[in-house]
Amino acid sequence: MNNTINHVSDKSKYVTFDPTNSDWPATITNVQDALSTIGSWARKDVGLPGAAVGKAGVLQIATQDEVNAGKDNTKAVTPLTLATRLGNPRATQIVWGYTKYATDAEAVAVGNDTVSLTPRSLDVVFNTRRATETLAGSTKLSTTAQATAGNDDTTAMTPLKVKQAVAALVPVQADATESKTGLVRLATVAQVRAGTIREGYAISPYTLVRLTATNDATGLIQLATQGEVNQGAVGNKAVTPATLINMKASGSQWGVTALSTTVRGDLPNWALSANAAVLASDRNSVTTGGVYQGSMDGWNKYQTMGEVDLSMPIGGVIMTAFNSDHGNLMLCNGRALNVSQYQSLFNRIGYTFGGGGGVFNIPDTRGVVVRGYDAGRGLDPGRGFGDYQGDMFGYHEHALQMIFQNGGNIPAWQAGYELVGANKNDQRVLDLDGTFSKAKGAGGNETRMKNISLNYVIRVA
Repeated sequence: MNNTINHVSDKSKYVTFDPTNSDWPATITNVQDALSTIGSWARKDVGLPGAAVGKAGVLQIATQDEVNAGKDNTKAVTPLTLATRLGNPRATQIVWGYTKYATDAEAVAVGNDTVSLTPRSLDVVFNTRRATETLAGSTKLSTTAQATAGNDDTTAMTPLKVKQAVAALVPVQADATESKTGLVRLATVAQVRAGTIREGYAISPYTLVRLTATNDATGLIQLATQGEVNQGAVGNKAVTPATLINMKASGSQWGVTALSTTVRGDLPNWALSANAAVLASDRNSVTTGGVYQGSMDGWNKYQTMGEVDLSMPIGGVIMTAFNSDHGNLMLCNGRALNVSQYQSLFNRIGYTFGGGGGVFNIPDTRGVVVRGYDAGRGLDPGRGFGDYQGDMFGYHEHALQMIFQNGGNIPAWQAGYELVGANKNDQRVLDLDGTFSKAKGAGGNETRMKNISLNYVIRVA
């Protein structure tokens, strides 16, 4: 049946709607019923405003990100978002977050930086973690018994306890002596330097460090550095054995030296001792011994190597009346010598007389005489220095003669006489052809002068 009022009336109770799939209950089917369920607090004109701090109103639920950020002050936190926030992150010294209370063990160990102390756990720390010389911690005040006993190392002294301890340890307030405990006064630098006060005074570090030793006063002394020892200009420092031994003497510096009895070129910091086997540089001081023995002239007592080389140089040859090597004089017999052993001689004569590589030969003068080197004069041209030369006659000829008589040859029985000594007017002289005639030979196996055999020797070192 169609109600006419529903078509002609504007009253809300006659305006119906279907509550299906809406937030209205199924029993609410018209506008009038729906409006009756709305409270006055939901109205815009007189209803609740938006909630704020200190003001009631409509409140929106914050998201999890907003809860974690912790910056929005107009929204509500649900138990779920709060639980999530409290679980992340843990609180640290620089990050806000959740925390838990430390156990007694954690409080005493002081190794965990992510838990909190309660008053009770703090009391555990104070009564458990004791202060020592190497560990920070709690301490108690010493009792009078502990202070006067002086054997407790776990309590602290108050001024009163210090006074009681001093009174117990120093019962008689008198000056200390070498045999009695007592009070002392700090001595001044002047008093310490005077050295006349013996009892009742003590030396402070300040005074001690100023007691510098001098040539006139006993006191502390500082060790000199190696540079200061070498310089030798500091007069108030001590030399240690190490710096002393490292101060080596040289040609330009005073210092420590060792003594040697022989001349050694490999020891530059050594000095010759008084009993060294050497000759004095002053020839006049050599008066005894076997140096040029027999001569009292100071200039004839000995010669240096250079002086000897001027008068008889290495490589010089002389003639001697002895028939064997003598000292550094060797017979000139052509022998081979080692270059490294006779370097000075080799530097002068080289391989002139033979040799090669590591050996060289000295001259061989056995059975021969020495002839001066021509060196371009022309008396012995084409001759090399040190060359051997065999014997030779200078070129000459002997013509043969036959004596004839006038009118024919002389009789055979007269030929010997006439050829030897005759010189007659009836004779004539003819030169014979040397191709067909020669003189009869005479003499020995060499040409020589009257002589005596001696030795040539060469100085090799």
